[in-house]
Amino acid sequence: MGNSSTRVLTVDEDGILTRVTFHALGENKIALHANNEGGKYRAHIYFDDDDFCLQVYERLKDYVSKPIKDVGDMEIEPVGPPQKS
Repeated sequence: MGNSSTRVLTVDEDGILTRVTFHALGENKIALHANNEGGKYRAHIYFDDDDFCLQVYERLKDYVSKPIKDVGDMEIEPVGPPQKS
């Protein structure tokens, strides 16, 4: 990211999620973009499962413009085939 800060975030800081991007299927990677105290940050989340990656991506889009703390508090239960008894 051009002009991005390389300052390490502390645990107590709350940035704002500014964008969520999904990379090509097969990569199973989501990028989170955030601003905090004038700095721009990006983090990647990697997944083993295509469906779960898409599920998380869809949920994360609802958190754009909200504090990163809210993203960290988000709970997701994987949706998958019913368990056999």
